[in-house]
Amino acid sequence: RDLALSRERRSGVQEAESSCCKRQAAPEALIEGVVPPLARHHSATSGFSAVMAASSDSTQSDGEASRTWSVRKLTPAEQSELKRDKTLVRDSRWNTTGMVSLVVFAFVLGRWPWNFWILHFIFMGVLLPFRYYQFREKGQELYLLDFCYFGGAYFSAVGTGIALLRVTTGLETWLAPYNAMLFRALFAFASGPLAVSTYLFSNAMVLFHPGHATSVWIHTSPAITVWAVRWGGGFGFSAFDRAWPGLAAVCPGVDPVVADECMLDLWCNGCPAKRREFILYPVLFYIFFWMIPYYLVLFVVLRGWIERTGKSTLFGDYVAADNAGGRWLRARPTAIQPLVYLLFHALHVVLSSGIGWIFWHSFPLHTAFVVVTVFFTIVNGSSYIFKVFSLRYYAERVEAARAREAAKSAGVDSNGTAKAKSKEADSESARQRLMKVAAVVVPYFAILVGCIRNSNGF
Repeated sequence: RDLALSRERRSGVQEAESSCCKRQAAPEALIEGVVPPLARHHSATSGFSAVMAASSDSTQSDGEASRTWSVRKLTPAEQSELKRDKTLVRDSRWNTTGMVSLVVFAFVLGRWPWNFWILHFIFMGVLLPFRYYQFREKGQELYLLDFCYFGGAYFSAVGTGIALLRVTTGLETWLAPYNAMLFRALFAFASGPLAVSTYLFSNAMVLFHPGHATSVWIHTSPAITVWAVRWGGGFGFSAFDRAWPGLAAVCPGVDPVVADECMLDLWCNGCPAKRREFILYPVLFYIFFWMIPYYLVLFVVLRGWIERTGKSTLFGDYVAADNAGGRWLRARPTAIQPLVYLLFHALHVVLSSGIGWIFWHSFPLHTAFVVVTVFFTIVNGSSYIFKVFSLRYYAERVEAARAREAAKSAGVDSNGTAKAKSKEADSESARQRLMKVAAVVVPYFAILVGCIRNSNGF
């Protein structure tokens, strides 16, 4: 999915550059230095009083279509219809939710970094079911079997969930003796393959787009979580251990206070770890718990079903990609293409997991990597919004509003129903959405408050 979005974004940028370079003077107004279409506000109360819209006429110049952009006022009825546009309302709510979430993340990470893992668990519990629902509508639910979800989202969600169960009920599972090894494996995956995939897939922090926002969270949140546990969010692991005694076996056999003495050095051996703990053990975990089951499920058990239903997979997207990697893979015999794909995937995991061993011993390098990774997603998000998204978003919304208003003027509601029934249905739908949100958010919020109140770090 991320590869497809990346290709769409790149093609959109090229189209934007082409249309900007070739636009001609509009008969009504020429807007210089602005990538159309953008909303124009005359006053705080006027709403969308004027927008830049694409005219329907185009001329041929050098064999290519050249668009003409102009500014014209919307009628009051069109303005009113545009304000009620469901897509605009939905996206503004998503953007508000994303902004509030970022503020909460930053506040918890700065004030109580030892509690960030609880926030990570809560959001994984909300976003993963939503991701499944989103993918299932498009026939892409098999993306959820990819390693980015298994090695980061599921691994970290299960780990933090078991930890939350232990601190709230005192129950220990059979995995408790392997605490140190499992945390190092999660550290290697989160700081290696997952974080590096942020760059490979060009993840973009677009808050009003749930697909982009969820991809960023799944690739970066595990890395931030293990950073907050390993280094106590900059306060040292001793701060985390005081808040949650014995919860994470980060430095078994070592006094956390002693382990933090060299934390600010470029290289710190206060909490030593062996290379095999970040390369050998994670790779064995990767092979036996993901790669072999993934091959058997996708290329043996479900192979015929996938071919009949046309379900999307990351392997299928990679084979069909019009790039050097896709062309090289298509040149291999069909029978061995899955094995070749998985071997290259394994090579990526081995090389990137080794980075985790370096970050384990260097707080400055690990912190810089996390900051740069998050900054990279912000830059990509800004580029997407202003170079691609703004080209088509308002044009589509304005045309949709005009079409609905025209239909209403002709005595036909946009949905083919009476206006009163439409408003009543919208009101009932809003109430149902509110109840669903409350049913999901309230229990998680209660857990978060209870755990923070019981935390010594509070």
